[in-house]
Amino acid sequence: MVRWLRNLERGSRVTAEVSIRRLGKACNLLGLSPERIVAEANDNPKQFQDSLEDIVSKLEDESKAPGYVATIVKVIRSWLKYNNVVLTRHIKIKNSSATPTRVMPQPGSVLGQFSFLIPVRIGESSNTNSQIASQVHRGTILIGNIRRNPLKALG
Repeated sequence: MVRWLRNLERGSRVTAEVSIRRLGKACNLLGLSPERIVAEANDNPKQFQDSLEDIVSKLEDESKAPGYVATIVKVIRSWLKYNNVVLTRHIKIKNSSATPTRVMPQPGSVLGQFSFLIPVRIGESSNTNSQIASQVHRGTILIGNIRRNPLKALG
């Protein structure tokens, strides 16, 4: 497993860190160790792919973000491919191109103090949002011409 992680890390350290977490989640969902995942997929690919589809359905039923579900499937495929096991079935994920939405915090809450930093929709790219780019500089956040100190908002 160390070699697989090092190989992923050569591309991106963040990808390697996310991959190990997602593989751990997959192991929990399947009730198998990483080594057993390889063995099961190799010994009975149809049954393993059925199990993988069941996991996708379970996560979708739990309203997990499509991107999260997709990365779990992608990491399992990566782990298996690294161990010379290739899955042949294309497992579709519902609304795979959807972006999650955020709920705006209440004005009086601690998070409400920073609501000016949170976009209504992740990935929203209107002219207004691109003009409201934030910058952190010496503890002060600059948004347009307004300076705010997040530490004072907490105190």
